[in-house]
Amino acid sequence: MLDREDMRMALAQHDFSAVFRIARQRAGISFGKIGDSCGIKADRVSKIARGQVQITSFDKIIHIADGMRIPGRLLGLAPRPWESVAPASTDTRSSTEDEEVLAVPEHPPSGEEPFAVLSVEEAVAVCAQESARYGARIDTPIGFYTIEELASAVHDLAAAYPYRPVLPSLIRARELRQRAWTLRERCHRPDQQRDLHRIAGWLCAVLANASFDLGGISAAQTQARVADLHGELVGDHGLRAWVRGLQALVAYWDGCPEDAVAYAQAANQFRPSKGTALLRAASIRARALAQLRRAEEADAALIEAEEMRENAQEDLPGVIAFPHAKQLYWASSTHLNLGGSERIRKAEMSAAEAITLYESAPPAQRRTGELSHARLDRVTARLARSDLDGLSEDVDTVLSSMSDRRIESTMRRLAQLAAVLDQPRPRANRHLAQVREAIEATVSYSPAPVMMSGNEAL
Repeated sequence: MLDREDMRMALAQHDFSAVFRIARQRAGISFGKIGDSCGIKADRVSKIARGQVQITSFDKIIHIADGMRIPGRLLGLAPRPWESVAPASTDTRSSTEDEEVLAVPEHPPSGEEPFAVLSVEEAVAVCAQESARYGARIDTPIGFYTIEELASAVHDLAAAYPYRPVLPSLIRARELRQRAWTLRERCHRPDQQRDLHRIAGWLCAVLANASFDLGGISAAQTQARVADLHGELVGDHGLRAWVRGLQALVAYWDGCPEDAVAYAQAANQFRPSKGTALLRAASIRARALAQLRRAEEADAALIEAEEMRENAQEDLPGVIAFPHAKQLYWASSTHLNLGGSERIRKAEMSAAEAITLYESAPPAQRRTGELSHARLDRVTARLARSDLDGLSEDVDTVLSSMSDRRIESTMRRLAQLAAVLDQPRPRANRHLAQVREAIEATVSYSPAPVMMSGNEAL
């Protein structure tokens, strides 16, 4: 059963709904038997199989791995204890030394003093040897990455994310997350466990962002929930506030502005010591409120974001950061959503300022995805004023950038623009009709599927 491609894919994605269904349908294992093996009630197993309950607890995942005898590597865990015979002892002490240590009973007979036959120096040495043995058992086998190296790798991944294609970033984030989970599984020291939870949480946050950028809204929501779980376990307010902002952004692009407002407001329950997560949440709240035509509240959210910008201090770079240029084009989108001549003027000004800031960076450090959004906002504002100056150039630049960095929000933004261009008046303009056709050709293009290592489909 574990050799089946669909089972391996489900295990890699921690999709236990599919795992339990495949086990029952293909191997004839009842939900009751699965529950008995994994320590889960049969009715809950049934709910998991129907997708009504999701498993995100690491302890539950471990119980399932052990109960169903699923090798750890298939779930991104360390090898389980039952997978191999315990290695031979690497203790270099002589058998005589072992006998001397073992001759000291842990619980001496009643009335007998411990270490009665040893000198003071020998008793001290025995105590130290016992502690050293225990320390060797509980010390974390960090392996290739130390926690510091892993944290540095996460920093580099986040920093590079806006400047490279999304898929390699997703694959790299997955690799680092698996490593963090493996280390956390082997780790017994509370300080290291906290660090690894925090690292794994930010990696799940990056995976959530990448999943959405690649069009996987459901996957993005799952990754965001797991990221929030990691943040909750270690009390990382910055991570949890950032995740709420991402959930708000996904809801916004998924056509659920009320949910977006709720997620963005929920970010305010956290108080990060630094970073721009709350500023980002206020900005996305403004965009969603504008979609709902709640102009006064949207303006208040924009002002709130501007005030927070004065004392903004970034925590992590790249995809986690919220630069001023991004805040400007989100403000532009807010004004476009509200409409009206004065709003259109403000939208064009904000978009133009954002473009200037983005283009001031060296070419290799330009956030092309965000720059594309700013260009499309400027195009939309000019269309609203019937100003076609530079319109096709902006659209062509966006379309050409899609070959290197193709993200879901840009695709949806292009689809919105195509819908505007498909209205009777712009449709009658031959030049605009050609622009619309070029956009539709790009939006309808679907890239070939990508295979992960181990033949696990992405």
